[in-house]
Amino acid sequence: MESYELSESDYKILELLFRGHCWVHFESKVPKPIEEIVEYGGKYIIYGSKEYVKKLAEKIKPMIGEVIEGIKYSTVPLKENSYGLVVYCDKRNRNKAIKILEKLKVSNYEWKTDKESWRECLSNPWFSFILHNINPEGFRKICKLVGAKEPALVSFALNLSTELAPVFKSVGKKLKEGKVEEAKKELQAMKEKLYFFKPL
Repeated sequence: MESYELSESDYKILELLFRGHCWVHFESKVPKPIEEIVEYGGKYIIYGSKEYVKKLAEKIKPMIGEVIEGIKYSTVPLKENSYGLVVYCDKRNRNKAIKILEKLKVSNYEWKTDKESWRECLSNPWFSFILHNINPEGFRKICKLVGAKEPALVSFALNLSTELAPVFKSVGKKLKEGKVEEAKKELQAMKEKLYFFKPL
């Protein structure tokens, strides 16, 4: 089955979500609903030298589409000078996937579910904030599927923007009308309010 490398726009979104994103992705063209991905998705993470993971990725790439649903490999070391290759599969096909990897003489690996990965990602306030801004409905759906609470930073940012929007509108209007001193006073009041603003 044919696979594809992510487009430039996909990589830009990943860079926005994960600053310094360092992975090359190849995935199946067959889409799956997010509910199924979260419930059954998982991955084998394989460690080795830069050359090893790249060569292994090239060997696995033609197999993407059935048991193996996608791969990605790192372009920078992940730990102790080791690079990483991630092999995605449905956990119901875990045994089949490991047989494929064992035929390729893979030994240094670990298993992780997509649910675990999502929980880790959602514990990162930056990731949560950006994902929420890109797709609020999708963000809430993921939180619900993995049993994670909406991080405080997201609520904080939403509460803050609700507080600030009318102030900026009012200040802009005053400046257009030439009421500079009134605008300054309003901005100062806003700064004082921000000092005591807390996430709810």
